[in-house]
Amino acid sequence: MSESHILAKPFTPQELENLKSILRNLPSYKDNTIHNSEYITFCNAAGIPTTPEQAEAYKNYFRVPRGDDLCSVNDIMKVFESLHDIKAYCLTVAKHFDKNGDGEISMEEYDAGVAAMKAFDPDLFGEKGKLGFDELIKKADKNNDGKLQVEELAAWFSNMQN
Repeated sequence: MSESHILAKPFTPQELENLKSILRNLPSYKDNTIHNSEYITFCNAAGIPTTPEQAEAYKNYFRVPRGDDLCSVNDIMKVFESLHDIKAYCLTVAKHFDKNGDGEISMEEYDAGVAAMKAFDPDLFGEKGKLGFDELIKKADKNNDGKLQVEELAAWFSNMQN
């Protein structure tokens, strides 16, 4: 995992509150969600450099599990709250890959999540990111059950820096 995504220090409570305020003031804000088309508006207002391609990828990444066009403000904030701690950040990301909430990452969930993350940073996963899903399970499945749990994916992501 690229170290450029991890901050040297956490956001201050005031900085986090400012980010939340920007989200809450977007035109589509309702029931703690925003329409995913406004993610780039949020990034621009928050001073986060984001290309249209990155915004498109994150629209899909932050889409709520039911598959509609809404982004959970809580999910967006969890990423910002964890950006200073590689393990917390990786767990946040891995949990978000698990769209159906069953605690396991399917091949489809993994492929969709990795595609979104690679759109943000094509070199994010380096050589390890070229592993196929079956090969990843062989390397990351620590309890040898033939499945990829959220925690196993998070541990794999955390160790990608090495």
